[in-house]
Amino acid sequence: MKKDDDKTDEQFLRSHNRSGYSSMVMKFENFNLMQFVCYFFFYLLVVIVSLVITSYGPSVTKNSVQTKNVNPKSYEWIIEREISNLERLNQPISSSIQLENTKDLIVSANVFLTVKVYGLPKDSKGVVKPKLLSNSTHKRKIFCKAKAKCVPIRLMEEPFLRYDSYRVNVLMKRNFTTNFFTKITINWKIRNTKITIFETFFRYSYLMASLIIILITTRSCKDIPSGLFSTEQKWIAYLLPCLVLYNNPFSTLSLFIPSPANDIFQALVSLLFLHLLVLFVLCLIDNHRVPLLQRKWYKFYLPKILLLTISFLSIFIVYTKERLKREEDMLYTSIFDFSGIKHIGVLLILIVIILIIWIFAGSIITYIKLKKIQTQMKKFKFFLAINFFTFIIFAILFFIRVGGRKNNTTGIYLSTYTVFNFYIYFLVLAYLPSKQFKSKIHKIIQNSSKGDTLDQQVIDNLNFDGIEKKNKSNLNNDFDMEEIENDQNNDFFLSEKND
Repeated sequence: MKKDDDKTDEQFLRSHNRSGYSSMVMKFENFNLMQFVCYFFFYLLVVIVSLVITSYGPSVTKNSVQTKNVNPKSYEWIIEREISNLERLNQPISSSIQLENTKDLIVSANVFLTVKVYGLPKDSKGVVKPKLLSNSTHKRKIFCKAKAKCVPIRLMEEPFLRYDSYRVNVLMKRNFTTNFFTKITINWKIRNTKITIFETFFRYSYLMASLIIILITTRSCKDIPSGLFSTEQKWIAYLLPCLVLYNNPFSTLSLFIPSPANDIFQALVSLLFLHLLVLFVLCLIDNHRVPLLQRKWYKFYLPKILLLTISFLSIFIVYTKERLKREEDMLYTSIFDFSGIKHIGVLLILIVIILIIWIFAGSIITYIKLKKIQTQMKKFKFFLAINFFTFIIFAILFFIRVGGRKNNTTGIYLSTYTVFNFYIYFLVLAYLPSKQFKSKIHKIIQNSSKGDTLDQQVIDNLNFDGIEKKNKSNLNNDFDMEEIENDQNNDFFLSEKND
């Protein structure tokens, strides 16, 4: 095989910009088996250590339980409870009501709740002047197992604390006769002040790490013509700014500015990042299988974007509607009070099923088609491996959060931020250009009398991904995979040979 050092500048650039696939040599392509194992082991180790560190942090919430005995034969119960001495760091605050079933029978029935929520500010003389924040009536269903506490019913939720004391007045009406209930519990949940500080520290740590990764990436790729960037590196350029927004540098504003815009912005950037990440996975799976000239936007990108846009808009609209509705009605919950929530839920379940089938089926088909293209197979195996490890981590965390008993720890609460951040960090570091490739590019720039116009002189003389313009009209979209493999074996920069 002709070595890279023996090639002219244009031959080198053409050999690394092939018709079928992007082919900048990335760091992970120089890894042998042992280096691959060490890289993934280090990835798992860093994620696990960070989760262990967060798991020893303070609990997320503090509970304040207030119980009242009631007449089991009455059709109406009135409860009034207060909570005081709150700080800004305690936000958000929520309250729920819970009945206790004393009989050996299962209970499922409807009740009507009228809830008034008051803020309790004090004037200059220290006199409390209640301010009505919400007054609403809704129908709710209570469900109780035999001789057990019923499922809690949320009464109110205040995302930001405008007052240091709150009061709820609850009127519960029922239209069924039973003497099963003798106690009613009001449960207040507030954020632990320590977790607010702890979360802020972690958010800004990840934010600084993301900015450092961006600087490393920019410095590593600054002298390389953009025409040689691989698809993976172009995607990383989109994901990194979204990761910065996902870490939300404006999160602390909610402590000082009582506005629903803070929560809506957090939901917006989180949903945008997650859906862009899914789009990245779908496109990378198909990208390894479909050569560039076969990627028609209406076939390759449009179905993915359309599917994820429907999911994004459905979730974001429902969340925004509920968040704004709670400004006037703190008892409002989309699950019970939004008639279209069932249809949206079914739609989202179908989208999730389609995406799962797409990812698994696409991975299998791509793996089969790439058996003859070793350079692409190596990239695809790496991509599958890091996504598989990440999926396993999320599956374990999901089991701990849903099935485990200890679901109030910081480790579980911050696990999403931790895994997503390190997933992107390790992808970026693996997709950086290799030292040998950068060295050759630097030599080309130094040998060029007009290094700043290298793209125009060489890259622009080629069509997208390296096919000469004069032959573009004669191209057939149906690539011969064996021919591409032969081109790669003859022209691609294989690190093993150079080592």
